Amino acid sequence: MSGEIALALSGGGVRAMAFHMGVLRFLAENNALERISDISTVSGGSLLTGLIFSKNGLQWPNSEEFLGKTHPQIKKSIVEH
Repeated sequence: MSGEIALALSGGGVRAMAFHMGVLRFLAENNALERISDISTVSGGSLLTGLIFSKNGLQWPNSEEFLGKTHPQIKKSIVEH
């Protein structure tokens, strides 16, 4: 993969959050989170983006941080609540 990535994360509540987590995990597994240049969100996508920023000191995580810290924390939050 090369070039910048712009994300558009749709709404749909928790189901959308779960779907978007899968997409972000795929990107992270391919070391592509660092290439995200723009993010547009609504509803569930906004909730997920807020969680990602809150779990990472208000910064977008790199792929390693997402896989090692952010993804497990958010997955736990979604499953438990």
